[in-house]
Amino acid sequence: MALSFNFTKVANHEEVTTDPSNPENWHPVADALVWLSLHCGYAEITLKNVDKVIARIMAYQAVTGGYLSHKGARIYIMPADIRRFVGMRTNASTMTDAQWVRTLGKLVGNYGDLLTRKLENAQTPSALQKVARIADEATTHA
Repeated sequence: MALSFNFTKVANHEEVTTDPSNPENWHPVADALVWLSLHCGYAEITLKNVDKVIARIMAYQAVTGGYLSHKGARIYIMPADIRRFVGMRTNASTMTDAQWVRTLGKLVGNYGDLLTRKLENAQTPSALQKVARIADEATTHA
């Protein structure tokens, strides 16, 4: 089933869903919130659940980094951005809090494995080696 979404109940939906640099495109935050609904397990953003949606998106970004990027720099979707989209609906499956915690735990593990491989492949000196080097430099300059 394809992901579908609806912004018509979002206040000022024409303004907040349109990319200011190209009115033919979706605003990057609007697009991101649709896709994040799959990752974070929410089907809508309402006044009742907006704080939970914010917490899930912020936790997701704490693990993966800012969801958006511009010229290589990561950009975080902020709580105020999310609050502007109260009224948004998607057909994403919702997750219970327990399901979300399990999903987030798997995500942390996956990113931990990825970081481990990245650092090992880069032959990055270990913290023990760095501390020993700093100690050697301190005794040499003393």
